[in-house]
Amino acid sequence: MRTMIHPDFTPDDLAGNALELCDLFLLRREEDVPVTSMTIMSDGERSTFEVGPGKYKSALFLLYLLTRNGQQPFAMSDEFRPIAWKYFGPRIMTDAESPETKHALVRALQGEMVFITLELAPGYRNHLASGRSLEEIVDQAWERRDTITPESREPFLREAITSFFRSYEAGTVTLAESGPWPTEAWADRALELKQRLGA
Repeated sequence: MRTMIHPDFTPDDLAGNALELCDLFLLRREEDVPVTSMTIMSDGERSTFEVGPGKYKSALFLLYLLTRNGQQPFAMSDEFRPIAWKYFGPRIMTDAESPETKHALVRALQGEMVFITLELAPGYRNHLASGRSLEEIVDQAWERRDTITPESREPFLREAITSFFRSYEAGTVTLAESGPWPTEAWADRALELKQRLGA
């Protein structure tokens, strides 16, 4: 069973939104984002931004847009603009409208005609969490279960567990003695993780 899980960004919580993308890309920290530079062609002006302190969160966001688009260069489409407002937050997006802004990259994304190219780190693999099965999400969370608490954001794990128990209660999945999943042992793990999350 596979499901498409997309992040649900919280406006004006850029740090938390970046953590959601780290979870989505299976990264331990934002500094591990596999992007070395970002080139933005905005209204005919070309700007290149090296990825380093102060740019990791933007690199995560543009990598997310690339995975949704599937090829480079890609346009900052009307579909992506509201997502940017939610990810960066109204405060940063409004500040970026000023010519004196310190958010030059975000300002470039607000142009009328914007095309983006990312330089990806060698060996980068597209390993979106949304491409994992619910079983894989739960199994990977089980390996780090001691770090999971009710305060953990864990949006994809929460969605995986909710989806499993919703399907189980509806009778669309049943526990199996053998075969792939779900098994009783797997369901027990999902239940313990649900309790750890306080869900």
